[in-house]
Amino acid sequence: MVSSAPITRTHLELNLPNQGEFGRQALRPRAKTASVYFAELFPDALKQYGAPFVEIRDVRSDGQSTVTPVSINVDFFAAALGGDRRLGHSVVYYEPEMAWYYMEPHLQLYKTSTSDKLMNLYRGLLQRAAQELPKENNVLNLCVEFRSDKNAKAVVNRAKSILAADASFFSATSANQRIRGPELHERLMRVSDLSVAVGRTGADRPRTPRHRTADQGSRLPGIEDHRDLRLRRPTIDQRTLGARTPAG
Repeated sequence: MVSSAPITRTHLELNLPNQGEFGRQALRPRAKTASVYFAELFPDALKQYGAPFVEIRDVRSDGQSTVTPVSINVDFFAAALGGDRRLGHSVVYYEPEMAWYYMEPHLQLYKTSTSDKLMNLYRGLLQRAAQELPKENNVLNLCVEFRSDKNAKAVVNRAKSILAADASFFSATSANQRIRGPELHERLMRVSDLSVAVGRTGADRPRTPRHRTADQGSRLPGIEDHRDLRLRRPTIDQRTLGARTPAG
């Protein structure tokens, strides 16, 4: 007796978006597989660390197929936690303090975060992908296995090295600023010194020996310029005065 059950063929795949396809679509295209979905969301992570998942495609004899992600690329998702640069996202692990910082978009300043919050972000990305993928995807691993504490902690721990920032990231001369930090005092001193140098008025500047300000040429009230002093002719003729002086 011959079985009428459809024959299923299984093979592994590293699914990536077609070159140029993402640029012609919206920011969140309806990707065919989980790997393509995340590759389009985080192209920088894709270029540096490769495909997000190893996937298995089961193809039945009737032409139907099912795609299942079976292995996660930890490096890819660690880099993805850094955010999408096209949207101005930025997340760093500041090594001198062993602390997480993220860019607050409205203030344009870095604020502190925690490993738990990043694990929640990672889980949220997977759950959203599971909800948006087409029905031919088996999303069981996205919803259960890859969202487990074990995998979430592995991704965040790997991100500490991939998203690491040294002491120069928040230095007083760096363009990156945070709400609180020891370098803020030096930043304020630099701004204060610059304001004093630029905002000096004539009264603030040192006087010259001629009692003039460094940036003004006019005389100060009540001060006579020595260049205006001249020998004046006496009112009494010195010769007449000498003639009238009795001889000694």
